[in-house]
Amino acid sequence: MKFTISISQKFGISFGILTLFAILALQITNQQINDIDEKTNSIIHEQKNTEKLLVQLSNIVNESTHLTKNWAYIDFEDNSPKKKQTKNTFIPHNIH
Repeated sequence: MKFTISISQKFGISFGILTLFAILALQITNQQINDIDEKTNSIIHEQKNTEKLLVQLSNIVNESTHLTKNWAYIDFEDNSPKKKQTKNTFIPHNIH
């Protein structure tokens, strides 16, 4: 039994194989792009959370600086109510 394949059949088979490889390459590329997109969105989400926490930390530091300046420069009295409140807020009770 002898198979004879004409040139047009050979072109058709090779075109089919190339088309199959192109579809496979497109599928792999699409999968990689989706993975990269998911990772990028994850990084953006983490970065937004980090930025939010840094803003909160900056606000806490600014408030602490303001309270310290008030305590040191404005309230010269040792037993002023604001000084006692600040001292109780920021200094643990077991440290004196």
